[in-house]
Amino acid sequence: MDHKQILSCQFGEWYPQFRDVAFRSRVVELPAAFAQYLVEDGVYLADNSCALPRPAKPSVGDDLSDWSDDDADECNVLTGGAEMPEFPELFAEIDAAIEELGGCVAPKLNWSAPHDAAWVSSSKSLACRNADEVILLLKSSDRVAHDICHAFDACPGSPRAPPNYQLALRKWIAMRPEREFRCFVQARDLIAVSQRNIMENAAFLEPQKDDLLEAMLEFFEEHVQQRFPEKDYTFDVYITTAGKVRLIDFNPIGGTTSPLLFDWAELPYSLPTQPASSSAHDEPSASGGKDSTGAPPNGRCAPPPEAAGPPSGPQGEPSQGEESTSGRTAEVLSQVGRHASDRADARENMGERGQQGDILFRLNTDGAVMRPSSAAYGAPYDMVDTSDGSAISELLRRLQTEEVG
Repeated sequence: MDHKQILSCQFGEWYPQFRDVAFRSRVVELPAAFAQYLVEDGVYLADNSCALPRPAKPSVGDDLSDWSDDDADECNVLTGGAEMPEFPELFAEIDAAIEELGGCVAPKLNWSAPHDAAWVSSSKSLACRNADEVILLLKSSDRVAHDICHAFDACPGSPRAPPNYQLALRKWIAMRPEREFRCFVQARDLIAVSQRNIMENAAFLEPQKDDLLEAMLEFFEEHVQQRFPEKDYTFDVYITTAGKVRLIDFNPIGGTTSPLLFDWAELPYSLPTQPASSSAHDEPSASGGKDSTGAPPNGRCAPPPEAAGPPSGPQGEPSQGEESTSGRTAEVLSQVGRHASDRADARENMGERGQQGDILFRLNTDGAVMRPSSAAYGAPYDMVDTSDGSAISELLRRLQTEEVG
């Protein structure tokens, strides 16, 4: 993957040209010191932060028998004004942008939105009503840290100077996730479409497939095909119940971009063998002060102690600007159609092809890949997943083995 393809997919790079067909947004330039703060270890907020609801304190007439100093300390775990750097001008600019966009926004960095941190929000979503809520999501997100530290890991030999970090604030709209789609473009032709949120069962959209595909193809030919500078890429769209198409994002082909209900091998891209990723598993650069991304080797950008030696394979982190999961979860969510022996059944269940020429169109009409939303628990899914093969089930299995032994 060429680093120019990644740069072309930055929100601040493409939005000015596509603002007429995208959701209303504002772009805020971020100082380098703030980007460094985002990747430092720990999630801490200023004492006067409005990111989380304040715990109610007992009044004079309350029964204080169950109240202790320890409880008060636990309520203030996330605060720590002495450690929180101050960015008053940035906070003021963010608050002004939120007010301009109607009082509620969804944030993202150059490429990625902090979907992995939504569980920490009081609303269990990306909806933010003030700068403190925006900062809490950004600070809690590994996907945002990936943007800052490892955006160019799939570009061996390319310059890796960090871009100008930008915060994109999109006017908050409660979208129906099953109506979001990823479109795959090869040589400036639309070749495939996948449901974007593959956790959602979209069987009810099956009768609408032809209309949906026609709307996306018309949108592509009219607004995207001759305007986006790259030849191979993906773009994400949202289709309203009235049939209006709105642009969400662009993503490069390969690297950490997820093919969702497809495998990259199925699509006619000439992707090289995935290169070794100089990610967080790499040794520090010879310069000693910074790694290859330009970020100081501390916080979430630091290489772990066991990193000495050759670089590992691709780290599989979420794509720039998309909702892909990582590790075992990504494998589970992508299992439909992954094995050749299951391909025929998967195509029958997902509805392989629409009526628009040779454009492949897949929906998840098989509940096998569905799982509960992490927002339902208020915690990351891995902390509540007890299915066979999960971290929790593996821990229980080991404990039982040790007890028997």
